[in-house]
Amino acid sequence: MTACSVVIPEGAVQVNNATPEDTNKDVLYQVALLQSLVQGYYDGIVTVDELKKHGDTGIGTFEGVNGEMIVLDGTVYQAVADGSINTPSDTETIPFSNVTFFEADETVSLNGIADMAALQETMNGVVDGLGANCFYMVRIDGSFDSIKVRSEYKQEKPYRPLDVALAEDQTEFDYEDIKGTIVGLYCPDYMGDLNTVGWHFHFIDEERTRGGHVLQVSVREAEAALDITDGFEMALSRDDVFQDMELSKNVDEAIHKAETATTGSDASTEGDTSTEDPFYITEITDDIFDRIYGKSFKEDCTLPREDLRYLHVLHKDAEGNEYEGEMIVNKHIAEDVLEILKELYEADYPIEKIRLVDEYDADDEASMEDNNSSAFNFRFISHTTKVSKHGLGLAVDINTLYNPYTKTVNGERIVEPVTGEPYLDRDADFPYKIDENDLCYKLFTEHGFEWGGAWKNLKDYQHFEIPDEKIAEWYPEN
Repeated sequence: MTACSVVIPEGAVQVNNATPEDTNKDVLYQVALLQSLVQGYYDGIVTVDELKKHGDTGIGTFEGVNGEMIVLDGTVYQAVADGSINTPSDTETIPFSNVTFFEADETVSLNGIADMAALQETMNGVVDGLGANCFYMVRIDGSFDSIKVRSEYKQEKPYRPLDVALAEDQTEFDYEDIKGTIVGLYCPDYMGDLNTVGWHFHFIDEERTRGGHVLQVSVREAEAALDITDGFEMALSRDDVFQDMELSKNVDEAIHKAETATTGSDASTEGDTSTEDPFYITEITDDIFDRIYGKSFKEDCTLPREDLRYLHVLHKDAEGNEYEGEMIVNKHIAEDVLEILKELYEADYPIEKIRLVDEYDADDEASMEDNNSSAFNFRFISHTTKVSKHGLGLAVDINTLYNPYTKTVNGERIVEPVTGEPYLDRDADFPYKIDENDLCYKLFTEHGFEWGGAWKNLKDYQHFEIPDEKIAEWYPEN
């Protein structure tokens, strides 16, 4: 197995006299961190010529985030903002990339893959069978019913964070009945502080004239070849800007936005996006339902889809960074919750993440460990036919890691999430803590919610729910 190494060049741009023949081909070579790119470090660290010494297949971007990179069969392609493809000079520099020398270890046929979620699910299944703690580069050659890609205009200094830059300068292109190649990278969960975990796909068409970062795709018929890689090497910069960056800062939300956001109606802005107000409510459209069915909206869900509402909001973390958020709640509380979240945002009240629990495959523990705030997740109360309040969309959990659930059973203390145990000391001072003196508690209780932190037999500090009496009016059969 190849050990990980980190290369820090003396100058602004790394130079390596090694040839591809000298290079260990079973290594993933990474230029800088996605986290540095997301925070706005767009200066090139290596040249195109240097990159090609470390791999013939991969993805990335160029200095100033000047388009999307696709490396295929030893050629570096640049999908620029107008949707066309360039072949940059060997002296062009690169702030972020991942490449390897591609050698297919496994092949998989892909037929009738409906969308990006289905493609990721299929590829995750392949990875699970081969071993989820290695790196995988994949090339998917075939025909596609449709594909949506994005690129972006080159940024000028002073650089803005990536999600801000993309919000203004991203371009998108929809293609139908097209042949080409998707190049993708899978990073294991433990890479979360260095890259994005899971899959990241770029596309180039068969004629090498169109391409970009893949936002959505429908695969008609294709062959996926996977290269399993167990080595890792990273090139970093020594310049003062890079060295002064706070790279331990949590930028998961910004990465999520940069990886998935579109300029039009998409997964993060479903419904009525014609309004300029970023705080809005819609019914559960087909696109939203496709995202939640089989996850939070389980096959045995007894709550009618018509009783749910989708909320789009803004929120700020403890450092004042602003993000878009999504939540699904019951129609009876939608206006109240939207008003509460808007007031919290306007008061700079910190909520780290507001994502649909479906992004965690409806796994409450995973969502809570990520300090995610959410509401609807259908389930019955254990050993009963009664639907839980989260199952009805009538309970909301806020800043879940720092406000854990705890109770004692047969003398043993249970804490959920388990990583929330350090925050059971409610006299301690830490971010995101909810107590009876803060605005979150005040607003939810003013709107008729009960707080789990005030319960006697157990404590659920993250939890706000509608009282039983009111639920009985709306759902007497429950």
